[in-house]
Formats: sequence, C-alpha cells, structure tokens
Amino acid sequence: MNEKDEESLIPTLDFELFQQYKSEGNIHGGMIPKLDNAFKAIAAGVKEVIITQASDINTGKGTLLR
Repeated sequence: MNEKDEESLIPTLDFELFQQYKSEGNIHGGMIPKLDNAFKAIAAGVKEVIITQASDINTGKGTLLR
C-alpha cells in the first residue's frame, strides 16, 4: 500500500481488489504493468503469481495473485 513501508505489503490480491486499489491510487506507476501482465497470465491459465524481490523468491514473502 505504501512503497516506502515494507510492512504495508499486500499479502494476497485478486483482480477486483487490484482494480479498486488502482482506482484509489494505492497501486500506481511501474506496478500497474507488472500486475496487468500477471493477471493476464492468470486469465490464460497460470495458477498463481507471486510478486516479490529476487532475494525473497523462496521465503514466502511477497504478494500472491490468484
């Protein structure tokens, strides 16, 4: 929710909530194309997508999209 506060991470996100946060300005800038592409992949059959830092790829940290 706040890019300067790691504690404000959104743990899970579905398409409807993404649209809401985007319209409210909580998700903006470079995250919009990343999330748009992630939700396109889910619509095409990908089970889930995790948005995280490369250093956290195996830690379970990040935002899970379904």
